Order: sequence, then C-alpha cells, then structure tokens
Amino acid sequence: MRASCKYCGRVHPRGYRCPKKPVFRKNKQQKDHFRSTNAWQKVRKAVYQRDLGLCQWCLHEGRYTGGEEVHHIVPLIEDYDLRLEKTNLILLCPACHHDADDGRIAAKKLREIAEKNEVSE
Repeated sequence: MRASCKYCGRVHPRGYRCPKKPVFRKNKQQKDHFRSTNAWQKVRKAVYQRDLGLCQWCLHEGRYTGGEEVHHIVPLIEDYDLRLEKTNLILLCPACHHDADDGRIAAKKLREIAEKNEVSE
C-alpha cells in the first residue's frame, strides 16, 4: 500500500523513511540547548537592536538588507565562552551568514564591524 508523504509530497510505500523528514535528536548538544535559553534570547535581541535590524556586511558594502540571523564570529564549537559576548555577535542576512560560515567573509572584518557598533551604541 502507498501513501502520500507530508514532507516531500511524493507517494511512498508505507514504512518508507522519507529523507525530507526531520530528525529529532533526544541528545541535544550544548550549543543546541544554549539557543533556547533566556540569556541567548536577550543578547540576540540586543544585537538586533544595536545593528538596527540591518545586515552589517551588506551595510559595509553599501547595501541596505534586513538582517535576520545573529552570527557568532568565533563559532560556539571553537570557544563556547564567547557565546554571549556582543563583540563576537553580528547581525547578518541569510546569504551573508552562509558566506561567513563558509569563510568567504573574513572573521576579522566582522569582528571590527561588531566592535565599532558596540562602541558607538
């Protein structure tokens, strides 16, 4: 017997595990738990307000783009102690966030922008 898949819209045999189905992990990692804390939500909101809701890299390049994601310049996995440091956080649009994660935007430049924003606040 076949059934319509609510994750991809295709028709699969019953019991088939669709690759589009999200995986829920019981053992959350430290970084996953951190993102649901009240402390992170407060700092995230403060960074959003500090950066005026604009992607800071696009602004640096002369474009006005709404920022949606707060980026850790030094990733959590490298230095977990910097997780709430505002000079380690910057607001980016999804495209720039992806570029920063892949190393196409230099962390040094992002840090300079974040530090300048923190001083001028």
